[in-house]
Amino acid sequence: MRAAARSTNIVEQMFPATFRERMFRDAKKEEEMRRAEEQQTRKAGRDHRGSVKNRLSHLSEYVNPTHRMKQFLVPKSKVQPDFNVPEAIATGGSASEPIADLFPNTSIMFCDIVGFTAWCAEHEANHVFHLLETLCWEFDELAKLYNCFKLGTIGDCYIAATGLPDPQEDHATLLAEFCEECRRKMHEVVISLENQPGMEGSAKLSMRFGIHSGPITAGVLRGQKSRFELFGDTINVASRMESTGHP
Repeated sequence: MRAAARSTNIVEQMFPATFRERMFRDAKKEEEMRRAEEQQTRKAGRDHRGSVKNRLSHLSEYVNPTHRMKQFLVPKSKVQPDFNVPEAIATGGSASEPIADLFPNTSIMFCDIVGFTAWCAEHEANHVFHLLETLCWEFDELAKLYNCFKLGTIGDCYIAATGLPDPQEDHATLLAEFCEECRRKMHEVVISLENQPGMEGSAKLSMRFGIHSGPITAGVLRGQKSRFELFGDTINVASRMESTGHP
């Protein structure tokens, strides 16, 4: 049960609720089609009773959403996975339509820690991750408060957006306010960490932000490791603004 709960939490963090429901519906549809094929096979007498029963038992493992989601998370491979799921599920449900939408009114934010690379080179790995985990936890709490969607992190870069997966008329304002609170929280965190053992020099760190508004194409990019991905020039501009901006 604990493992299932952890898996559910991971999936919820990776995919927005609206996209998860569509993924579940696709999985359910494929399961129903597979069950129908099994019934036809059974009627035609093409398989022995034991082999049919064995395949149906594998399908029963995917009744709940947590297990169905695995079709998008397991690697595509000619080698059968350890938990021996049916081949169609193991290949990521490639027969279904892509799960993607255009969001015409969104804002996206990139922010990274200025001076992090040099600071990281002078500190132990556990201290580096202590800094990152502390900041990410604080930013995640602020994201909930301002109704921002966290897209993820790339190194020390934190990425969030508004206007998706649910439309928000004030998406730009919300994200700007979120950025300002992140800037303040960053200052509080590095000051508080400065006096902790192994965290010397953290008070000198600062943060740089890049924000841009516009249309974004978002969806589940299926493959070896399925992910919720965003595409469009809006993202490119926000990233360039962050990389060329000043703290």
